Amino acid sequence: MNKDINYNDFFEHSPEEIDPIFKQVKDPWEYLNYREEFFKQFQEDLIESDVGNNIAIIGEGPLIIGKNVQIYDFSTIIRPAYIGDNVTIMSSALVRNGCWIGSDSTIGHAAEVARSFIFYNTNIAHKAMILDSVVGSGCNIAGLSGAANANSKFKKNKNIKIQDIDTGLEKLGFVLGDNVNFAPCMWAFPGTLIGKNTIVYTNESLFLKGVFINEKKIIINNLFS
Repeated sequence: MNKDINYNDFFEHSPEEIDPIFKQVKDPWEYLNYREEFFKQFQEDLIESDVGNNIAIIGEGPLIIGKNVQIYDFSTIIRPAYIGDNVTIMSSALVRNGCWIGSDSTIGHAAEVARSFIFYNTNIAHKAMILDSVVGSGCNIAGLSGAANANSKFKKNKNIKIQDIDTGLEKLGFVLGDNVNFAPCMWAFPGTLIGKNTIVYTNESLFLKGVFINEKKIIINNLFS
């Protein structure tokens, strides 16, 4: 049975609070549809923090870095990128190809974030991988976990569907609502949705898929047993 998917089951903030460019966002994954339009607003870089000389900044497009941002040695930023105030990016992290990272968030050592929205005060731990995803505020994604997207390899030119809804996206990792805690060493299949205020942990399985709304705890047993 399909579940109703409502924006408010995922995020407390309205799309306009993030930026007026997102005012037409209705479904929680739709931020990704407006990513390119968001970056087109910026004609030049806006860098308000001293990020040092031991990081790599490459690629094309605008780079926006807010106040009191710390980026540790050997990290790589591939433009375009938006990095809010008080963000910390630990050593050897990779932030690439159109990321939006909200204020007071942390990207852990050797983590990779690509083409994704990470909202406010969220922690992405060491060696996590977040691709083509939307992650709410106040989330904690533990180490060695995340959302990769294999859809583009196996289903070329076909959009990801969630239940019967065509997302309009050929690539989609996961959507995590506000205040989700995501267990270590867990991986989500493309198009997985987890509503706000949810704890995800595992007994055996390393894989998660589906739509989870209004479930305070998700215990994942062996998917392949």
